[in-house]
Amino acid sequence: MGVGLVEPVDDLRISNPASSQRLMNALSDYMVTEKYDLKSLMRLILNSRVYQLSSLATPQNEHDTRLFCRYYPRRHMAEVLHDAVVKVTEVPTTFDNIDFSGADKQSTAFYPLGTKAIGLYDSAVSNSFLQIFGRHQRQITCDCQRSDQPTVVQALHWNNGNTLNDKLSHKESIVSRWNAKQ
Repeated sequence: MGVGLVEPVDDLRISNPASSQRLMNALSDYMVTEKYDLKSLMRLILNSRVYQLSSLATPQNEHDTRLFCRYYPRRHMAEVLHDAVVKVTEVPTTFDNIDFSGADKQSTAFYPLGTKAIGLYDSAVSNSFLQIFGRHQRQITCDCQRSDQPTVVQALHWNNGNTLNDKLSHKESIVSRWNAKQ
């Protein structure tokens, strides 16, 4: 919905109040009543009017960013973007290098071909796409290291970078198979 119940999402300390204390209390009461049934909670949220709001701003809500009056579009995480490229092109990525401090790299066979970026255990796995699009390096325990602000490097990588271009030109890609049929 664009605004978390707490910001950052993993900071539930008493010193970090909820963005809407009434909503947090209502959801807490609901969870207790439903005996912590996550499926029931998801159903409640997904069927809510707020969750189904449009992202189009109206004159009344164009400057509002905190009251859940519309959906606020956000960019996907680097891992999700990468996995979407893999899914669309049908060309998996091999994650076979681990970065160490300095310029040292080590080969690894731990991640088999087809491993999703979202499923990588080690934040030191070397991948330029994930680095450019802001994969969390896990140097501290909160998700605040991530930035969802676009950069020039990201725009250049979409247009000229090796991730998308190599996958599109790969002999096993969906594009190559379509061209072979022509």
